Amino acid sequence: MAKEYILNAKTYLFSKEKLQLVVRNKVNEHRNETGEKYTFAEFYNDCADAIGVSNETVRKWYSKGGQAPVDIVLVEALSEFLELNDVTELLDEKEKDIMVNQAIENNVEREFIKHIYQALLDFAQKYASGEFGKTSDYKQEDKNTMEYLQMIHLEIDKAALDITTDTAQKLHDIILAYTENVMTADVSSKWDEFCSEDYFTARCLLRMGYQCYLTDNDEELVEMAREYIKKIFPYVYDDDESYYEIPFSAEYFYLREFAKSLSNIFRNYFPDVFMLD
Repeated sequence: MAKEYILNAKTYLFSKEKLQLVVRNKVNEHRNETGEKYTFAEFYNDCADAIGVSNETVRKWYSKGGQAPVDIVLVEALSEFLELNDVTELLDEKEKDIMVNQAIENNVEREFIKHIYQALLDFAQKYASGEFGKTSDYKQEDKNTMEYLQMIHLEIDKAALDITTDTAQKLHDIILAYTENVMTADVSSKWDEFCSEDYFTARCLLRMGYQCYLTDNDEELVEMAREYIKKIFPYVYDDDESYYEIPFSAEYFYLREFAKSLSNIFRNYFPDVFMLD
């Protein structure tokens, strides 16, 4: 653990980077002023004599992996020897350091959450287009579907050291809820909370492989499609309540409602990452 110093009610950490910069400047100044080949070893000796410590101790303060001064008194003595205006020129305020690190961590986590969001959208597109079920073997289709979702789970596990445990669990929960939604006939109770109001309709049309054209024979599906299309595309209806043929498939409707639903769940699970309406 880094050595901490309390100064004026603030907590500081010793900065080897700042010390190294000051020492290099001091050594160069001495060389320029005297014309002598002043070495770092000589600097360690001069500093040690002035402060009252060993030259090996000074060397450790300067070295990247070495120890820091044991107390603020030694830091002040070192600062005085280096002719600095203030001891804080060798220190970093701890709170600021933590804030910077936290900002970096938050940004990494935010980008990863967005990555998983995009991965689920990509999955939905493959699922809706029938990419997982290009054969008549339904067991193989289910296997292909699960393997893709398991791959997303694995990505989350691999990122476990870059994101919080809570975030990882939430992402796993989202995928599990969607898996239940995909693999069963009814919408998952977890998923239902965030579904758009037309998600179930769009999903039914997709599962039945329905293409939304007037020429289809299934009256129930035709009526379902008409109501849905009328709601989202009211301009395609004429005055007689008959609708013009439109080139939108059940795949399009599903992806549209899935994207809205996924947006809802991510905004609710991660309000600090995604803006809420």
